[in-house]
Amino acid sequence: MTGGELDWSAFPLAARSQIVVQNQSIELVMVLDNSGSMGSKPKSGGGKRKINTIKEAATNLTAQFLKGAASSTLELPVQFGVVPFAAAVNVGPDNASAAWMDTKGRSSIHNEYLDWANWKSSSGARLAERSATDDYWQEISSKTPLTRFFVYKNGVHRDELGPWKGCVESRPGGLAITDAEPAYLAPDTLFVPTFAPDEYDGSNGDNDYFMDGGTSRISADAAMTAQSQIAKYFGASSPRGKGEGPNRGCRTTPITPLTDVKATVDAAINAMTAAGETNIPEGIAWGWRVLSAREPFSQGRAEDAKDNLKVLVLMTDGDNNYGGNKNDYNESGYGTFGYASTYDAYGNHRWGRIFDDTTGKTNKKARASSFVTAMNEKVAAICQNIKDDGRKVTGEDGIVIFTIAFDLEDGSSVKKLLEQCASYGIIDPTKKLYYDAKSSSDLLAAFDAITEQVSSLRIAK
Repeated sequence: MTGGELDWSAFPLAARSQIVVQNQSIELVMVLDNSGSMGSKPKSGGGKRKINTIKEAATNLTAQFLKGAASSTLELPVQFGVVPFAAAVNVGPDNASAAWMDTKGRSSIHNEYLDWANWKSSSGARLAERSATDDYWQEISSKTPLTRFFVYKNGVHRDELGPWKGCVESRPGGLAITDAEPAYLAPDTLFVPTFAPDEYDGSNGDNDYFMDGGTSRISADAAMTAQSQIAKYFGASSPRGKGEGPNRGCRTTPITPLTDVKATVDAAINAMTAAGETNIPEGIAWGWRVLSAREPFSQGRAEDAKDNLKVLVLMTDGDNNYGGNKNDYNESGYGTFGYASTYDAYGNHRWGRIFDDTTGKTNKKARASSFVTAMNEKVAAICQNIKDDGRKVTGEDGIVIFTIAFDLEDGSSVKKLLEQCASYGIIDPTKKLYYDAKSSSDLLAAFDAITEQVSSLRIAK
């Protein structure tokens, strides 16, 4: 049964051979945890690492539906998308120039850690100015917009900077929990590439990849000034080799938009690796964006499309966590919400965007438990927004959500969160589409159960 222990007899595997897509199309996105813990074996034992079990389960699911779709007369009867997530979500480095990316640095968060106003040559000449429209910084000599992309592309020390790998930050001002379509005239709706700044040498941080002015304890405003200086990225400082660099936390493979090509889906699933932290709100938000007809990924049918079922499957094996080790000035590591608790260049403390969209339930404190509570609130809000997107006039969820807790301890805060997030059943509308998979065999059975649930409207009798 859902909402607790799985009853294997309820899901006869032989029924899979009967799946025939009839008069309804299916769009299904798998949002799959790729955090570091997925590289271990389940606590129940077994020979496979968890990441390998999820690969098997996901490829089996796609194979069954695509096989059943072969006889359909519908256009694109079944499509699948894949969203691997860990500390961040990778939208693909090929999208650097996409219209929905902030390519000019106009978003309010784009230059949080880059002080272009004080970028000067070795002789003291200013190198940056505001554009004629005064909505972004540009290089004085070339008029090129000065952005995180500019640093990735033109920075001197390539081993430390490297190319942008494809991850993006969470949008500000409440947009992180929405699928609001990006628009040039609303800069904060655009997506900003992640850029973890080089942290001050004396901060005891874990992402200090350039030498930038000593290791002694200094004031918060001086440390933030050192952190935001630009010249170090262009040769003024020597590499230090500590930390992941500006791509910190970007360890997952890119999103695969909706497609009916089995080889593409299988390749995306089999390319997944386990590394990094767990950021469920980013994962599920991007699953939604892949399903919808809105940019940035617009392959999905319109929310009011006739006879079309949109499905999101979320699987995680761990609680939310954020930012890794804090340092003396940034009271968390860097993540998709920036720093969770930090200081500005004037030494004033400020809370980070992780506390956007939260209520009084989250007590703002510079500690991991407070960050997790804020992330859990975001998950709950995003889940509700997803189910409300295209809600049927008869009350059914516009997007059906299945959730799977894999190898999670009883009492985990995420288990309750996942159960609340799940939609009610297709076969039995009184039960949640939530599965508590305590072992690898449980996970495989959960995916079989999902296959049965989704195909229940189109099983050939």
